[in-house]
Amino acid sequence: METEDWPAEIPLQATALQFPEDRGEARVPVLVEVPEGGPGVAREEKERLCRQDFTVLALVRGPDRQVVRKLSRRYQRSWPLRGTAAPRAGAVLCYEETELPAGSYVVETVVYD
Repeated sequence: METEDWPAEIPLQATALQFPEDRGEARVPVLVEVPEGGPGVAREEKERLCRQDFTVLALVRGPDRQVVRKLSRRYQRSWPLRGTAAPRAGAVLCYEETELPAGSYVVETVVYD
């Protein structure tokens, strides 16, 4: 996520929430919604399947822009191929959670397939 030159864009919506805890840290859930049609879908005619393989990555950066947490989840999905219509997969909502000490942070998210 250090580059400006990505080969293609996959749309997404992301949010990070903060729930302070008593011990000076906060529970921080990060939610990323990947809409239908975002990551590529591979048709496998021989197996009569559609497959999708992508990863959602979130980097949490501190005030000095250094990465303080990395969150990721890989999605490998498959479903039966039906007819000749273009293969479609539903949207995905990715939920990851971390704990952070009090402070200011920036969360960067990306989906890559």
